[in-house]
Amino acid sequence: MADHIRDAYAFPNLSYPWLAPADEEDPRAKRFPRTLHRILPDSGQDAENRKHVKKACKRKPPYERTGLPTPPKKGQDCDEWPFASTREGAANTYWDFSVRAVTRGVNRSAGTQAKNFYVDSRVLAWDKKFSKSRNDAFQVRISR
Repeated sequence: MADHIRDAYAFPNLSYPWLAPADEEDPRAKRFPRTLHRILPDSGQDAENRKHVKKACKRKPPYERTGLPTPPKKGQDCDEWPFASTREGAANTYWDFSVRAVTRGVNRSAGTQAKNFYVDSRVLAWDKKFSKSRNDAFQVRISR
């Protein structure tokens, strides 16, 4: 997961889904957020984020020309950045997202770690009643 996130920031327009098909020029550089906001699984946006990820991983519309070249193989999952559990996930209309096929066990372990982080760090879920500055935010730091 760390490599995926690092690569998304280092080489944004090489991450899938592309902004434009290979035979067209990219309209702009992809944008990835630096700060994230947790959402709840029953928020509706969580499901929308996952729908976009699934479509990009399987090259389904609107990602049939820009999604992963081949879907994840047996024993792999489709990893996404930003996390589907965040307001900035794949369904967000301002931020871009990235998908990559990764080993299933590693991906699921990372998902469990994210859930544990939310609980252990007491990251509250996004609440539209509050301004952006009053909602909990967090950043993911990649280190080696």
